[in-house]
Amino acid sequence: MESYQNVSLFPTKPKRDPKASGRQVKLYSNYYQLEFDQKEIQGVNKYTVKFDPEIPENSRPLRKAVLR
Repeated sequence: MESYQNVSLFPTKPKRDPKASGRQVKLYSNYYQLEFDQKEIQGVNKYTVKFDPEIPENSRPLRKAVLR
């Protein structure tokens, strides 16, 4: 029976030269924080509409037409 010691599912962090200054990069994210004017607002509701019979996700014009 083989022994698996010190096995990690994640790669090790690359070594970085302490003298390296690096370079600036632009970073974009789809995460953003919401701030509300009124303290009693606790969050945002998310709604899902399901169609029966099902309409494929890539048929947005048809979905809009059905909702109208």
